[in-house]
Amino acid sequence: MSQNNDKTPLSEEKKPERFSSTLRQIGPFLNLGSLLAGCVLMGVGLGYALDRYFDTQPWLLLAGSMFGVGSGFYHFFKVVLSYKAPEDHER
Repeated sequence: MSQNNDKTPLSEEKKPERFSSTLRQIGPFLNLGSLLAGCVLMGVGLGYALDRYFDTQPWLLLAGSMFGVGSGFYHFFKVVLSYKAPEDHER
């Protein structure tokens, strides 16, 4: 009894190819979390430093926080919306 189903195990040659293909597809998204966190931390740090320098607590900290969140989301959406899925040549 031979069964011909589509769930045959991958050959040893196909496994590294599929793994590298998967990494190429998710590569642009791997640093999005650190990019967003970095933008927020930079905004908060800059706002805090300016607040201490100008003695305007907490207004520049809040403005810096909002600027950091805004720039983080800008970069996040810039990466996500510019992503083009690679064409699957195996179809």
